[in-house]
Amino acid sequence: MDIKEYIKSGILENYVFGTASGQERQEVECMSHIYPEIKVELTALQDTIELLAKKAAVNPPDGLKVKLMQAIKSTPQEHKNTPLSKVEDNIIPLKTNKIYRNLAAASILLLVGLGFYSAFLFSDMNKVNAKLSEKATEINTIQNSLADIESKQLAATQELDFLRDLQTVKVVMNGTEAHPDKLASVYWNKSNKRVLLDATKLPEAGLGKDYQLWVIADGTPQDMGVFNIDDETSIALLEMKAVDGGQAFAITIEPKGGSIAPSLDQLMVIGNV
Repeated sequence: MDIKEYIKSGILENYVFGTASGQERQEVECMSHIYPEIKVELTALQDTIELLAKKAAVNPPDGLKVKLMQAIKSTPQEHKNTPLSKVEDNIIPLKTNKIYRNLAAASILLLVGLGFYSAFLFSDMNKVNAKLSEKATEINTIQNSLADIESKQLAATQELDFLRDLQTVKVVMNGTEAHPDKLASVYWNKSNKRVLLDATKLPEAGLGKDYQLWVIADGTPQDMGVFNIDDETSIALLEMKAVDGGQAFAITIEPKGGSIAPSLDQLMVIGNV
């Protein structure tokens, strides 16, 4: 779509002045969401029209009143044969100059018209301002949502690349005899030492408890980080501490915050590398 041609078409001016059809208004609002250039042009039009309205709403020039009064005073009155006393009791007809009469009428009409036009513009601008503010909020919300989606897509792509890496090893940790229904998996990359944990098959650890991942290297358990199960954990791979290697991975339930050494009576799952 040619954005410049669309802006030159005049539909934006019709939208701002309120003369666009319902379909055209929907089109402009939709296009301003998609193309920032259109939103910028709408704002510029609004500012320009508001400035013109303020400039148009001015008082009549002082010279106009002086000219009108001079024209009235310089016009001779026709009393005919009417006695002076009767003339004073009645309205005296004036023979004003036609040019000044037209000038006065045109000035009055112009001032009245400008007054109505200014009131209309300011009223319409208030509506446009409110609408633009509302749309700006909507655009900001959409932009934030898109940024969040892009961030999640990037993370998902990176995780997929990690899982496809030939240096990544999957270690399945099956439940112990006391917890045969438990299951978890570790993905460990031998090259960059990165470790991702799939704990989607584990239930919540319980009140005041955390899960803790361990790696057993040369018979000694090493802390790999604590975690718990929530809405996000249940659908995502968890980034754990990096490790050079080991013979097995295991998960225990520990007091909130984790322990220095694993509680073997709370061993949930274990798997050999």
